[in-house]
Amino acid sequence: MTENERLAYLAGIIDGEGCVGAWNRRAKSDRRKRHAELSIRVAMTTPYAVKMLHEAFGGSLFAEKRHSGKRRQTFAWVVCNRKAENCLRALLPFLQEKREQADVALAMVEFGRRCRVGSGRPLTDEEFTTHEAYVDRLKELKRQEFAATALQ
Repeated sequence: MTENERLAYLAGIIDGEGCVGAWNRRAKSDRRKRHAELSIRVAMTTPYAVKMLHEAFGGSLFAEKRHSGKRRQTFAWVVCNRKAENCLRALLPFLQEKREQADVALAMVEFGRRCRVGSGRPLTDEEFTTHEAYVDRLKELKRQEFAATALQ
């Protein structure tokens, strides 16, 4: 398998089974001292693809506990922050379903760097609003629904 084929395969796994997310982390003393933690998660009933993701991008790989006797064992891969950013940048040319989520997540990371989010410096009101807008947009994209006519 060529490198492009491998990246395309992994992008397909992220598109179909992945979750791209951002969570706000706030300092207890000042709500404007914050950063968003970026993460990507994939859980599957076979370990092959999650092991490939782990080999390519690092992160954590684990078998999840079964919640009931009838559910199959699942294997999960999670990568956060810089490793998640590197993963999205590598897979971006191949992503389809999660392309817009990846674009928003990467824009949020770039904005955070420009504003030095997480450095301990409180955000200005404008920076705070912009930061929140990235996180909200990512959440909105994850809840997007499609009408049955989308198949026509």
